[in-house]
Amino acid sequence: MTMGAGEAHTISNGSRKLAMTVVGEGPNLLFVHGLGSGQVFWHALADALSSQYRCWLLDARGHGASDRRPGEYTSAGYASDVAVALDHIGQPTIGVGHSLGGRSLARVGAKRHQHLAGAYLLDAAILRQDQSDRPAGLLSAFGSQLAMIRNFQPAGRPVEDYE
Repeated sequence: MTMGAGEAHTISNGSRKLAMTVVGEGPNLLFVHGLGSGQVFWHALADALSSQYRCWLLDARGHGASDRRPGEYTSAGYASDVAVALDHIGQPTIGVGHSLGGRSLARVGAKRHQHLAGAYLLDAAILRQDQSDRPAGLLSAFGSQLAMIRNFQPAGRPVEDYE
């Protein structure tokens, strides 16, 4: 089975439309990509697992086939996209998240979402709310990473207002 055989879903988070693709049969896995990526990041893995798992691939807001619009690019916003995806699946689901996707799953897990049965967080970007005791240079490195993403990110894919 290939991702080309996947079933496309459009779900709503308020007025924002989010794209998901599902492939395979079995226990549910929800794959959430990192910043500047999309569900395509997970295609090869979903292909490999689709004989044993029902693989749901989410395009987070501003990525892939999901809505792009100014503002609303916050950790809470991305986490709400994951929560809406889990509600759409409506069954126990293991989340698999890379970077920003891992952070989003962690936020949803911290709120004990009824359908999130577990999570694998790969290189998750998890920071404490209070960073006042950290050296200034540590957090400033993220500013240079964001500038680099802005220079290399394809047109039409906003990165403004990330936390």
